[in-house]
Amino acid sequence: MAKTDTAQFGTWAFYIAFVIAIIGGIVPNIGSATWAAWLLLLAGLVVGFLKVPEKNAVTFLIVGFVLIQMGNSLEMIPTLGMYISGIVGHLAKFIGAASLVVAVKALWSVKDW
Repeated sequence: MAKTDTAQFGTWAFYIAFVIAIIGGIVPNIGSATWAAWLLLLAGLVVGFLKVPEKNAVTFLIVGFVLIQMGNSLEMIPTLGMYISGIVGHLAKFIGAASLVVAVKALWSVKDW
């Protein structure tokens, strides 16, 4: 598999996870499905391995931390808060898995052990 093919695979994993997170946040039956959580986890691992270069690791980890922390704080918005919080919560599952991979890759790349 060529480098462009793996990068494209990571791009598709990102898009699929993003769509699943949005649909899962809007439709409660899909959002609570175990298969959706596993797909988000797998897509996050793929994106963490294939799409986040070392030069963007710190930025990605900061964004991932903020997204995970604010997952449930948006429920207070009237009418739409439940849906926005669901979408952000599902994105946090996806980004959390990717952040784990990026953090391990960054730790592994430290040269002064």
